[in-house]
Amino acid sequence: MRITAVCVCYNEEELLPFFLDYYTQICDEMIIFDGNSTDNSHNIIKSYIGRNKCALELRITHSIGNIDTWNEQWSIEQNHNHGMFL
Repeated sequence: MRITAVCVCYNEEELLPFFLDYYTQICDEMIIFDGNSTDNSHNIIKSYIGRNKCALELRITHSIGNIDTWNEQWSIEQNHNHGMFL
């Protein structure tokens, strides 16, 4: 069984290292939709790409913030068979 996590991020630089340390160990794939973060979130996510077996993809949305990003993410991903939405 493959586990794919689809996540939303907006200015989460303080939480991201803990979140990514945990979920990249249990997921086969993570797709992170970022709502145009203005902090160091992009760089933190990029630093985890290729660290382990988890395929990590960063998608920067046109939306700003979590709610609009979640809505945009949902409309794009609803037809895919993903394991969990975080």
